[in-house]
Amino acid sequence: MSARRSGFLCSRYPRKYQVVGNKLEIEITERLLMERCEENIKILNHLKDLDIHISVDDFGTGYSSLSYLVQFPCDVLKIDKSFIDQLPQSKDTCKIVEAIIMQAHKLGKRVVAEGVETEVQYQYLSSLGCDQIQGYYFDKPLNIKDFSIKLDKINFKDFANISQIKAC
Repeated sequence: MSARRSGFLCSRYPRKYQVVGNKLEIEITERLLMERCEENIKILNHLKDLDIHISVDDFGTGYSSLSYLVQFPCDVLKIDKSFIDQLPQSKDTCKIVEAIIMQAHKLGKRVVAEGVETEVQYQYLSSLGCDQIQGYYFDKPLNIKDFSIKLDKINFKDFANISQIKAC
């Protein structure tokens, strides 16, 4: 779907179905964001005016630079798995991921790490203050039935603080 059409749909459907905008999050890939950049900024600003959250997926794989973080009205950056795969072995990648997290936080954006598969990656990203962590380290994707079963088995009293629940 084109960004123009998705902008139209996103402004129309919250009203039609009486959904509060801040309960919606649109995820757009960095690559798509960079196409027709000025047009997309206008669409994203319109969505932000509707209080719809915007998440940039695959961040770091395209042509954007950290300067685009100021231009694009997004709420969440999802660091691409290609960076996560190299953590913490590649010192250069560690520096890049640390810079992304630090800059995003300074601009009031949340950061999600995609594709976390090991305890070492999880611990490293947690130490950097990554807001959310996704990946097979926690589990494979689950259908709603299996998710419900798994959720029923969790004793939330065992969690020391809410940030641990958020990471799961």
